[in-house]
Amino acid sequence: MKKEILLLITSSLLSIAIALFAFSYFYPNLFGRPVDMEIVQLDKKLPPFYMGVFRANDIQSTDPILQDPITNVRGKPFLPEINKLGPHDVLGFRNSETPRITDVVTIGDSQTYGINAVRSENWPSLIEEQIAPFNVYNMSLGGFSAPQYLQLAEYAMIFKPQVLVLALYSGNDPLEAFRSVYNIDFWKPLRKYPELTSKDAPPSPFPPPKETWWPVTFPNGSSTVLTPEVRLSSHLHKYKAVRAGYEITLEILEKISQMAKVTGTPVVLTVIPTKELSYYPKVLEGKVTPPETYTQLIKAELQFIEQVKNKASILAPITYVDVTQSLQQAVLTSEGIYPSDKDGHPLPSGYKVIANTLLPYIEKHLKKVGDGFYRVTFPGSAQVWHFVVKDGRRWFISSPERLKETNYSSRKPVEVSFRLLERFPLAGVDDTQLPETAGH
Repeated sequence: MKKEILLLITSSLLSIAIALFAFSYFYPNLFGRPVDMEIVQLDKKLPPFYMGVFRANDIQSTDPILQDPITNVRGKPFLPEINKLGPHDVLGFRNSETPRITDVVTIGDSQTYGINAVRSENWPSLIEEQIAPFNVYNMSLGGFSAPQYLQLAEYAMIFKPQVLVLALYSGNDPLEAFRSVYNIDFWKPLRKYPELTSKDAPPSPFPPPKETWWPVTFPNGSSTVLTPEVRLSSHLHKYKAVRAGYEITLEILEKISQMAKVTGTPVVLTVIPTKELSYYPKVLEGKVTPPETYTQLIKAELQFIEQVKNKASILAPITYVDVTQSLQQAVLTSEGIYPSDKDGHPLPSGYKVIANTLLPYIEKHLKKVGDGFYRVTFPGSAQVWHFVVKDGRRWFISSPERLKETNYSSRKPVEVSFRLLERFPLAGVDDTQLPETAGH
């Protein structure tokens, strides 16, 4: 009997202790333990956030390009602007700062990053200069291709852009897409042919060996160096890996289209051509005899661009813009669009051509809000906010009662989305003496 009583008492005390612990854990305030004093244990599967952002190895690295297990490469964070590289923001992208929201996001590879130019001379910055006060955030880096564009497009939506600009590069995007997908397990679902491995990619030595260069001099005395052989490797359809790269690229355009539909974000798409294709009309005009690899490249590259253009034509909300003809015309009529050596990246004047071609298609998607009285209604709820915008600042009126106390209670507000007002810094909340404003 004593043993049974002792066992009963012990089990009861244990049950009470477990219950008290559970209540203490899930309802700490009931026992006088403030929630903000709790110690949060480190999840060993999740890296510490700030140690990831301010990673010592990244900051101490002397290499502007770092390795990444998903995007393969990424930019070194906090890189200063030196020798036509940088500056890089905290995310490793070529921007002076990381915004909370942005109007335009540009995604691409080194042709969009802006090799051969300081940041203010690359085409995203040239566009930003012309659409001020709207801003552009550039999420581009050399070595990126379609898989990275897909990942970055998802991240880009966090910045709530009014328009997303995606620039493929026909010089190596198909082959780089294959390599990323078949080298990185994260992209395994995009693999088209399970029997292939990354070793099935055609040889594509970079930088191009000198014996593959084509130095060409034109009748007007200008000259340059073209490298058709290395560029052709991305378009050799006899390799199944190249065909896979094409298919991966087109599928990713579909996925970006679906993503943009959900967020309601228009996409401006272009393909930046190779230096070789940009020089094609000049080669024809100068009656210069090209090597066979050059002829093959032009045909294959034009076919790739046509496939992208045709795909874009059936994918809303994507608009395709042709920058190839603009660059070809610029090469025909001007000097200094590209370097005279083997480098295939444009010079600042070439980036200006790209910017001017894309600009009208970007501008038409940008909605500007000026001084005025505005109302924001949140879908699916009865919540309504009122704002006054004046001289680049906004005032928030939080309730109908507060509105009645203001000098705006008799005015009719214009209905807008909150996204369009977010760019203005908040100057006041529930102020009864609001600034007089022009318009509505």
